[in-house]
Amino acid sequence: MLKIRSIFGKYIGTFFFITLLSFALLTTTITAIVDSYGYSILTESLENAALSAVEYIKVEGGAYDDVSEYVSLEKSEITTAMKLLASNDDTLLIIITDQDGSILHYGGAFNQKLHSETKEDVHNLPEPVLNNLKNGEYVHSTDDMSGFFNGEHSYYGIPMMFGGEYKGAVIAS
Repeated sequence: MLKIRSIFGKYIGTFFFITLLSFALLTTTITAIVDSYGYSILTESLENAALSAVEYIKVEGGAYDDVSEYVSLEKSEITTAMKLLASNDDTLLIIITDQDGSILHYGGAFNQKLHSETKEDVHNLPEPVLNNLKNGEYVHSTDDMSGFFNGEHSYYGIPMMFGGEYKGAVIAS
């Protein structure tokens, strides 16, 4: 081990250690701030995409009795609208469900496959997420949505309420 004999060398060594420690703390703090800001921007983007999709469906599909009827009859228009909503984000996925949690349509700029397509309960939202949406709650988290997605995703779900009644949901991921 290196033995420092002079007082000047001890001061320089201590100053060097304190400087390194300060830079390490500064780097950690800045990284945490940037990560937090990035997550809040992502959440806001997902919320805006889901809100826009809900408003589009309310305006365009308001004449139909059922969301599933509207989606089945106007699939090409909905796909175009989803691509427009996702035009600034090449990983955005927008999912439209009915009141039972069955997926009616999904798409966006990045046409990815859902993990649930390979499972037995094809095209159904997990029960905890569905129950929250039925209660009129917005759902947002970063996880695999109880195995719905193939891996960890950030998602934001908004219920579609027509006349105070739950008719389905839009989830942006």
